[in-house]
Amino acid sequence: MLLNELQHAVRNLSRATHFTLACVFTLTLAFAGTATLLNMLEAFVFRRLAVPAPDRLIGIYPATGEFSVGFSPQVLQALSDRQQVLTGICGVTAGYGTLSVQFDSGAARQRPVEAVTGSCYELLGLTASRGRLITLADAPLAGEPRHVVVISDRVWRQEFESAPDVLGRTVRVEGTALTVIGVLPAPYRGLNADEAPDIVLPSTLPWKLKLQPPLAMQAVGRLRPGTGLDEAAAHLSAIWPEVFKSAQTANTAAQLIPNLRAVPLANGFSILRERYRRPLYALVALAGCLLLLAGVNIGGLSLARMLERRETFAVQLALGAGRSRLAVQLLCEAMLIGTAATLLAIPIARWGAQLAAHSLWTGNRPFTQQATPLATTLLTTAFVGVLASVFVAVPGWIALFVQNWDLGARGAGQGAASGQRRGVIAAQIALCFVLAFCAALFTGNLYALRQLPLGYEPGRLQWVRLDSIHRTTFAPTIGYADTLLSQIGRLPGVELAAMSQGGFGTTVEGLDALPVRTDPGANAVNALSDRVSPGFFQTTSIPVQQGRDFTWDDVRNRANVAILNRALADRLFPEGNAVGRTIRLGRSEQMISVVGIAADATPGDPRIQNVPQYYLPLGAIAPPAPALLLRLRTSNVTQAALREVIEPMGRHEVVRVSTMNDEVERFLVRERLITSASLLFAALAGVVSIAGLYATMSQNITRRKREIGIRIAVGATPNMVRALVLTEVCWILLIGLSLGIPAALAGGHAAHSLLSGTSTNSLTLLAVTGLAIAGGAVFVSAWPAQRAACTPVAAALRSE
Repeated sequence: MLLNELQHAVRNLSRATHFTLACVFTLTLAFAGTATLLNMLEAFVFRRLAVPAPDRLIGIYPATGEFSVGFSPQVLQALSDRQQVLTGICGVTAGYGTLSVQFDSGAARQRPVEAVTGSCYELLGLTASRGRLITLADAPLAGEPRHVVVISDRVWRQEFESAPDVLGRTVRVEGTALTVIGVLPAPYRGLNADEAPDIVLPSTLPWKLKLQPPLAMQAVGRLRPGTGLDEAAAHLSAIWPEVFKSAQTANTAAQLIPNLRAVPLANGFSILRERYRRPLYALVALAGCLLLLAGVNIGGLSLARMLERRETFAVQLALGAGRSRLAVQLLCEAMLIGTAATLLAIPIARWGAQLAAHSLWTGNRPFTQQATPLATTLLTTAFVGVLASVFVAVPGWIALFVQNWDLGARGAGQGAASGQRRGVIAAQIALCFVLAFCAALFTGNLYALRQLPLGYEPGRLQWVRLDSIHRTTFAPTIGYADTLLSQIGRLPGVELAAMSQGGFGTTVEGLDALPVRTDPGANAVNALSDRVSPGFFQTTSIPVQQGRDFTWDDVRNRANVAILNRALADRLFPEGNAVGRTIRLGRSEQMISVVGIAADATPGDPRIQNVPQYYLPLGAIAPPAPALLLRLRTSNVTQAALREVIEPMGRHEVVRVSTMNDEVERFLVRERLITSASLLFAALAGVVSIAGLYATMSQNITRRKREIGIRIAVGATPNMVRALVLTEVCWILLIGLSLGIPAALAGGHAAHSLLSGTSTNSLTLLAVTGLAIAGGAVFVSAWPAQRAACTPVAAALRSE
């Protein structure tokens, strides 16, 4: 029976080609948008670690304020010995560290690295796909680590071409030869959910290699059976102060005790998760509105087509077919349309999720997160398709069981059917209004962020990120950094060049401020810091309002001098005259002389405005991963030209080159994603709603052709007929906007946390959005109204 119904549905849809194509196209776009965002949610938010029982894993880290400070091996060992709520603790450096790695005879380059203690893989329940993993003998917390390395499955396949004899091969890390002892299992991609490691080292090996800066180590624990996270966190916090004090050496005993935090680790460590979780939820909600709108639209079209087939349904009922069987026919047609849309949406959703995920990655290294598995994409899209297909069939079911479909009831129920169609269009307008209003909110927010003052001129600035070729060697500032900047300054098109440790890279999440005082015991002002080369302020066009700039003598003599920004100077010295005064930095209260006052400038993210900040000259050792800032005369300097100058000096390699405007835009990637996606959804919603309104009004004019002819025959003018049609449109608009405005305000309130604190006038946006939708509705209804006004009376009176 079901096969017969499917064959019948195929015949019916093949006879209505335009209807079928319109439905499939609309649903494909809605399915693809929804499935894309659900795939991104799976990849960034819900994906679990590929280890046994990940729900029992917790992450443990000491923190000062919002920032993790990491464990030393001694503190981690002391905590492991004292705790009683975990089956074990291991250490891992899953924090975005890179080292210079060379495979076989290939070139050395910076690659993501993870370092683990010897008990880590036993705690995680992992075994190697080839060889073995790191054990306690390889990575003792106390003692000499073995010079061994474990490679990822991806590296084994790409760099070693899946060689069966990979075990025993040599990998050079920071110039040190290490022996390959194993390959990680393919599903496991490290404890860092954002960036998979290429190699894994024994945890204490980076310390023995004297890497600068050393990789910060966090702890991973597995809860004992019957122990919850809250209980474990309370126990660890209770023993932590004594553990920390007992593990300190005489040189570090005076340190303040950081807070200890315990968090669920089923999904791994991640920065991107917290950054994009709420935006993705918001976009999924908007995609759900678009999917609902598409379902309402297709349901309305199906209802109209069903009413056109009234005689067919009446004959089937008269011949004994039950209404339930006709309902199955409608469901089969909806499922066929949904299946076709699902098959088309799957590749679009997969491609869209990968493209969007790459756009969210703002790291300096290639994006390594694994795409959502094909099976997950299939299940997600199929679920969305089935749900929407059932929803599409609902209006037809309601009409089928409510209206009179007897052969003798030809005109019966037409008024009710017309009311149903108007209700469907009003619902579409309401959903369209919600999507358009949210898109306007996000667009206004992005525009406001782009108008925030930066404090410097980005237009002629080029930004270059460097990274150390080897982290075991040191690049002196005098003799290297000054020579490097001098040579870059002679490149064609370069006017000025400067070096910065921060390089305008501070994010809102990374506000690591230090206390600054004027006198012992005085109230401290927390301020950001940066180490910059002489000429930094001239290169970036940040005015030095008082005092002087740094000189190379300051660097050469290691002078304890600083330049304050205006916000910090006004906080520390409200009476003025800060130049020549002394400040005390950090908890050590190092005394620094103020030699200048610079204008306020954002240290990176444009949302960071008027934050206290001080600048220090470059130290004796150049930063391991500095940024170069080039003031250009003409066009940008090519990356190849920069490599020819920088890399032969043997200290740094060029990681990324971009304009300063592009760097500022990287801080707004979240807002750009939300804005572009919401605008796309709003545009699709507008097209679907307007097309639905046009189709409904055209069908309504055709259905009322005889009535309109009678009106004209008894004296109605063309303007009166146009007014009749447009009045109906206005009533539909009024109902739709009345439903849409409260929903839009509720959506705007829910999206408030994503608006970055910028002010937006909701009433103005409501008015503009409403006028835009009303204008579009009246515009597309003008043609059906004109057709109605020009109805031939004779032909109309002869029509049934």
